[in-house]
Amino acid sequence: MTIIISIRPKFCKEIYLGQKRVELRRKIGYKFTPGEKIYIYTSKSGLGITGEMIISSVQKMPVPEIEKAYLSAARIGKDEFYSYYQNCENGFVISLANVIEYKAPITLEELKLIGFRPPQSFMYPGDILEIYIESKICT
Repeated sequence: MTIIISIRPKFCKEIYLGQKRVELRRKIGYKFTPGEKIYIYTSKSGLGITGEMIISSVQKMPVPEIEKAYLSAARIGKDEFYSYYQNCENGFVISLANVIEYKAPITLEELKLIGFRPPQSFMYPGDILEIYIESKICT
């Protein structure tokens, strides 16, 4: 099973450039396990699904330990980091592997035609959506 995850455009760019090697999350779902494929939905720009990556590892850690070990790899400033993790004791560090940026995104308008609604954080696509995405991938 795959996952669709929403990521802001500036972080997507850094992921595709190989500068951002981890994704930080307050909460994750039960399918966030090593080897799972993640489709990258570029949020706030209407671009749609712009690429994919594989989960290399997932760690649940206290927020201060995440800051100490992963702030640089996450490409996030300290103020933004603490604003994101406000009122959280623990967070998750998702290490990324095999990142692929698609030559042409699968646009939000196109995805809406098959009933897609962008996730706030993440979602698990149904079989029809996953088959559709796989048929449209242009790497």
